[in-house]
Amino acid sequence: MIVVCILPVFERTSSVIVLFLFFFVSPLYNTGEQFTCFDGSKTFSFAKVNDDYCDCPDGSDEPGTSACENGVFHCMNLGYKADDIPSSRVNDQICDCCDGSDEWDSAVDCPNICEKVGEKYREEKQRKAVVIRKGYEKRIALAAEGKKLKEEKSKGVDSIKKEKDDLEPFQPVKGLPSASFVQFQHFRDAEAFLNGDYGSDDAWASLKGNCFEMDESQYTYRLCLFDKAIQKERNGAIEINLGSWHEWSGGATDKYSEQTYNKGQQCWNGPERSTKVILECGEGTALVEASEPARCEYRFVLTSPAACPDPNTLVEHEEL
Repeated sequence: MIVVCILPVFERTSSVIVLFLFFFVSPLYNTGEQFTCFDGSKTFSFAKVNDDYCDCPDGSDEPGTSACENGVFHCMNLGYKADDIPSSRVNDQICDCCDGSDEWDSAVDCPNICEKVGEKYREEKQRKAVVIRKGYEKRIALAAEGKKLKEEKSKGVDSIKKEKDDLEPFQPVKGLPSASFVQFQHFRDAEAFLNGDYGSDDAWASLKGNCFEMDESQYTYRLCLFDKAIQKERNGAIEINLGSWHEWSGGATDKYSEQTYNKGQQCWNGPERSTKVILECGEGTALVEASEPARCEYRFVLTSPAACPDPNTLVEHEEL
């Protein structure tokens, strides 16, 4: 893929606008006698480039005007991040580029705020880097704790299996459950735990069953990991099930970034309630957001060290 970076600089003399194009990566724009559309469909005089008339089907001849509906204007935004906007937003009296370059011929004076915006961006980026580093250190500890817990559960299951032949068949009796039934319950719970998926390094294992709450408007929301999501009125006692644990649903590229809880209490004349839980890196595990973006469909955001990536695997995509 060829990236074209264009920095437009304009001078206004009477009614004539002179456009200078500086080329930073690609020679596709040059000031020769001929210009060829990027899709190769047409070749014509370079004088027709940025003449406020769309000649190329792909809009490549009008990067600095709004003539082409499918054209793209490149904001250099030096000091922040480069960005592409539709050419239709050029000179529309709305400042889209932080350097103001998109409004080169409009009545609006767009100040260049890229350095200011970039400084805030870099500060936030640095803050997140610290959170990721500290959070990942805690994730390593959580993973070790999770592995230890699974080993203990596994030993318990093996022990019960060896005694399986000695377990008396469970029969309903009055009073307390029989010892064999209690043992069977422990066996079943341990097996269910061992069959669970707690992330690539088991960092979520020790958090299973832990509950986290937050208040939002008139409701209190609670998430019990790998169990269920709950909503109740802050001054009430009635709880509404927003869904029970179903699966990791972050997709093929980032499976463990999202959880789904479904088959919750049915809405009146509507579907069963369900909840998507977005998992983000944090130094502590906490429920930080709860909303209902669609009827009976809830969205939680949970921060946790268990969601922090290895800082050494993060690739720096841009430099400011």
